[in-house]
Amino acid sequence: MSHATSRGLGKRAIAGFQITVDHSLVNGDWDQFVASAPGGSHLQTSTWAQVKSRSGWRPFRVLVTEGEDLVGGCQMLLRRLKPIGDVGYVARGPLAAYGRPDALTAIVEAVLVVARAQRLLIAKLQPAEHCSLTVTDRLRAEGWHESDMTVSPSATIRVNSAKTDDELLAAMSSGMRRDVRIGIRGGLRVRVRNEDGIDAFAEQVAATGGRQGFTPYPGEYYAAVLDAFQGRAALLLVEHEGRPIAGSLLVGFGDTVTCKMAAWSGLEAKLCPSAFVHWEGLRWARDHGYRSYDFDGMSRQVAESLQGGTAGSPSGVDAFKLRFGGTPVLLPQTYDRNFHLVGAIGQRLAPHVMRHKAIAQSLIGRRA
Repeated sequence: MSHATSRGLGKRAIAGFQITVDHSLVNGDWDQFVASAPGGSHLQTSTWAQVKSRSGWRPFRVLVTEGEDLVGGCQMLLRRLKPIGDVGYVARGPLAAYGRPDALTAIVEAVLVVARAQRLLIAKLQPAEHCSLTVTDRLRAEGWHESDMTVSPSATIRVNSAKTDDELLAAMSSGMRRDVRIGIRGGLRVRVRNEDGIDAFAEQVAATGGRQGFTPYPGEYYAAVLDAFQGRAALLLVEHEGRPIAGSLLVGFGDTVTCKMAAWSGLEAKLCPSAFVHWEGLRWARDHGYRSYDFDGMSRQVAESLQGGTAGSPSGVDAFKLRFGGTPVLLPQTYDRNFHLVGAIGQRLAPHVMRHKAIAQSLIGRRA
């Protein structure tokens, strides 16, 4: 495994572990570690760093070793806010090897050391799924504060995809079963496409963004996902009479397929293409050996209410996703740590800035 020393870091040992920093864009050894570590996510892979680099993010990894063994680490992505400096975020990290929770404290301390060496204005960190209290307690002890702005969803819905068609349909609400069957009887078909389907998909995403009020990534971004995750990603296009009217971009990692984006052109509403595209996503996940289909986000408030048994009737997109028979899943919250007065001011202003969608989406790279 190749490492590069971060500016100002030098060689350092923390709690008996050796700390190194890797600035390479691609690191296959790290990706293998992420795949084997508890809570590992595609968001921590250098493959995902390749995707994000297309929209201005730069990766580095804090690696914690014991002898020749990699026992922990995390990947952070940096972005320059001209002319004031860099911000960084960690999504679903840090990670430690099975049976090595002792490495987590060293990783959190190492992230602080490297963030200071990188002269960051502010860092954001969302711990890995199923993280131990060791991580959150250590973050708070080191001055990290729970954030109002997440770096990836803090709640989601997952459906067990390791089922037959009849079992998948039986798990859905009666209304969703009806919608899926309408699409089947109405002649909707799905095709798995490569980069040649990106233009059609980008048009569908643009139409969806117009209805739901978000600015989509450019088509090149979705092409980058397909290219980086070759063999583990799929672009599904739903067609009616040969015309693509809906689609989804799927990424497989571990035992889970994540729907990174689902879109509908607005055409042929009577055939329920939005339901059909997830139906085909569930079937694709099952047929490729994945046990879980992740919708990649839902309202945390709704998820907490459902888990606590106090929810009323969820509405909108959350209600639509829940009708597929999935389970709400709560994920760790995001924590912030500022290292400069500008970062501290930004942390206070961020919730207000994020209300201005054009500014917020520019910061995360959604403007071409």
